[in-house]
Formats: sequence, C-alpha cells, structure tokens
Amino acid sequence: MKIKTIKIKVTQSNQEFDLTEFFTGSNTIYTTNAQLIQEEDGLYWHAFFTYQQQGGNFQFPQKYSTSKEEKAPDGFEEALLEFIETKTNASVRTKNSIKCNLDNVYTFKKAEDFLKLKSLGKGSINKEKDFLLEVLEFIKKYKESKNEV
Repeated sequence: MKIKTIKIKVTQSNQEFDLTEFFTGSNTIYTTNAQLIQEEDGLYWHAFFTYQQQGGNFQFPQKYSTSKEEKAPDGFEEALLEFIETKTNASVRTKNSIKCNLDNVYTFKKAEDFLKLKSLGKGSINKEKDFLLEVLEFIKKYKESKNEV
C-alpha cells in the first residue's frame, strides 16, 4: 500500500483542486484524510491518500463460480487465453476480466452472460460487444471441435 500527500495553500483564489487524474486510471483508493494546518507562510490543506497502484501488480477480482459439471475441459483455458492475446480490439480490463474467469466463460452463450463477471457491467458489454461476440464464437467452435455441442 502506498501513501500520497498533497499540500494545497489556502487562498481566496485557490479554493478548488482537481484530483481526477489521481483518482482515475489504475489506482485503488482505500482511505482519504485532510487536515487544515497553519504554517509560517499561511494555511495549508494536507490531503493524505492510501492507495494501491494496480499497474504492474494487477490483482484479479474474485472469480465467478459455477458448478463442477459446467467446468471447461482440459486445454480450453489455454486455447482461450491464446485467442484473447491475439485480439487488439478490446480493452485490457475486459481481457483481464475474461482471463480471470477462463474456466467459467465456457458456459456463456450470449454477450449478456458476461454480466455474470463481477468486473464487467452493461456499459462495458455494449462497448466491447464485437470482441465478446468473437469470444463466444471461439467457444462455440471449440465445443464443436471437441464434439460437445
């Protein structure tokens, strides 16, 4: 966990401060705290944030679970992972959501089934629909090649 400290001088003309760049992207904010502190040259807001930077230390969300009967056959996860890596028309977040649930997407039959994944919502599904349909087509062809339709 990391700590970010921001010092803001209190003046009449400087009452707003935009932190959206820090809050967007790949930081997970755990706590925030602000204190007004009198220093020799004036009043300052000291803002403290504890956060986890997700960049190289990506933590996958908790897996979506299915029953044992619905688990993908051996080799499916590797084949789907290889397929996903070749695609450039999808966001990293969408790809990671699927990678985290490789064995479970085997049961998906339509794009709306991806809503079962904790990290994808309706907006993501609509935005990434072409990619998700390609994934579903891959799953269908994989099942046909294994004669499991």
